Amino acid sequence: MSRRVLYVATAIPDDLARDLDRLLQRIRAAEDATAHRDEGIELIQRLTDAGLEGFFLRPVESMGLGLVARKATAVGLRTASSAIGVFVRRIGRGFTDEQVRALADLLDDMVLEVEEDEPDDD
Repeated sequence: MSRRVLYVATAIPDDLARDLDRLLQRIRAAEDATAHRDEGIELIQRLTDAGLEGFFLRPVESMGLGLVARKATAVGLRTASSAIGVFVRRIGRGFTDEQVRALADLLDDMVLEVEEDEPDDD
């Protein structure tokens, strides 16, 4: 029996998508995936920042909220990003080879590729 599953997603910058794809390839090809822990930690931080921007900052800006709301949102997101970064670095540095590979699989499963039409230049 199948069920309907909904996802909430936000686009990530092209350079981040390329870096993610390359890191996943390197992890899968590595004899010892722990060699890529630090790069993975940095990439998770970048993905976190892209998600926070996509789910919070862009909506605030697109709704035309005032300067105070935009600045308060930006401050809150920087604080959240910093706290998440501390947590990710603390646990990520202890990941085993198996855990790094499992994380790569998880990240790969989270990525959705969607084709979008290019906007007309009319």
